[in-house]
Amino acid sequence: MSKSRVTVVEHIYFQPLGAGQPSVTQRQFNRTLLTEDEQPCVRLLKATEEWKAIDKCWLEQAGMVHLFNEAGSERRTIPNEREKEELSRMIVEVSFNGEVEFPLPALKVLPGETARFHPIDLSQLRYRCCRGEVKITLTIFPV
Repeated sequence: MSKSRVTVVEHIYFQPLGAGQPSVTQRQFNRTLLTEDEQPCVRLLKATEEWKAIDKCWLEQAGMVHLFNEAGSERRTIPNEREKEELSRMIVEVSFNGEVEFPLPALKVLPGETARFHPIDLSQLRYRCCRGEVKITLTIFPV
């Protein structure tokens, strides 16, 4: 029987100020998962200033976690300066140390950006918004 797999394709472009040519970093890979029929867990969550444990659904381990900070992604107009300042503070922090009272931020996801990681222990993950609250989409792929 065939196994499930995850495929990642990345293109990161850097455009220097002025007339320089943009450079690109491109990577892609496939990873065969151990599961044959387990589905990814997708959660639409609200990150607040309070640290919260990640809802790991029915999964005990993760083959990959993908987090999308949705701040500003639904905007249809150009933000004014005040709105830009407010949006820039809507950073999502992720902690891997499992501390309930004093989690140590190890990763930040800026507004409109994503992060992909492979945690060793899902139960250790915590997240929060540095200021205010923001919607995030969390996808946990099975091992």
